Amino acid sequence: AQESESLEPLLYKLPEDYLRFPWARSVPRCFQSHDLISALNRMNTDSCTTKELHLAATIVRAICELQASQALGPDERVRLLLPTEAGNLRPPEQCVYNNMSWLEENCSSVVDGVQLVHPDIPNAHARQLCAKPLSSVVCRKVVEEIEAVGQTERLTTRLQHILKGYPGDATVMKEFVQNANDAGAEEVHFIWDWSDWQRKSLLDEEMARWQGPSLWVYNDASFKPQDFDSICCLGLGGKRGQDKIGQFGVGFCSAYHLTDLPSILSADKMQILDPHVVHLAARGADAARPGLRVNFTKQNFVKQFPDQFAPYQWLLRALGHEDEWKLDQPVQRTLFRLPFRTAESLDRKS
Repeated sequence: AQESESLEPLLYKLPEDYLRFPWARSVPRCFQSHDLISALNRMNTDSCTTKELHLAATIVRAICELQASQALGPDERVRLLLPTEAGNLRPPEQCVYNNMSWLEENCSSVVDGVQLVHPDIPNAHARQLCAKPLSSVVCRKVVEEIEAVGQTERLTTRLQHILKGYPGDATVMKEFVQNANDAGAEEVHFIWDWSDWQRKSLLDEEMARWQGPSLWVYNDASFKPQDFDSICCLGLGGKRGQDKIGQFGVGFCSAYHLTDLPSILSADKMQILDPHVVHLAARGADAARPGLRVNFTKQNFVKQFPDQFAPYQWLLRALGHEDEWKLDQPVQRTLFRLPFRTAESLDRKS
């Protein structure tokens, strides 16, 4: 950007004809990050003209190019500003970039009060400078935490120990049948789904590799609120007692023979488990809470992430649940989706 685009009237480059003079040897050949950030701070941060916004965006792009070889220092990051669609300059932590381009409605109508990064700044640059993705702001309105268990040892280590007791054979299906029976279900279906679903409007781009073929497990009983917590419990053992779903939490781990990212949709919640914390870290998942739980009936959530929910809608409709497939109300049944591992997902995990 420094070579091809003018940064005037904030910064000036010495004309080529002047470079032959001895005194020009002391003039830097390119601007440094502190020069560019100082230029941004000399602008009117509360009200910029269209021309000024384009200039600010050019400066920001130049900063991003420099970051490849020259990381910003702490003092520079504090002073960094980004141009916004509202016509002002704001610190990156106050800005949001639009990673939900599939939405037909205006972003400000999706989330009130957001400062959307100016469209002249690519999403990759906005992300590089620590602006927040719009999808994270939308998710924050409806995402609940999932509690991780077995904090005394790594969750993935605990899963490895459990899997040794649950072979990757018909045991997987037996556990789901037992769970359905414990929940009072009268129907259980196992469905092989070889579809390759759309990968654009997802909770996070890291989810894309899990939109391929999967095993569905369906039953006609609905989860209770406590069941979502209990299914995460990995430390329970012995015979099935009052907490039957909790005991299933151990048996459910047999699903990890097939997948690294199982999900459950029931009642008004969708719960996604990510033990490796590879695919949902940007949505707040961490080693202590390796997954997300979403109330999909709130905030038009399904319409805002249609590709994420399309597989569940397809299955509900295929099974004849015309009154529930739109997911605009709680569903009175339970769907487990176990997307199969692929070469792509194995590469990402490593």
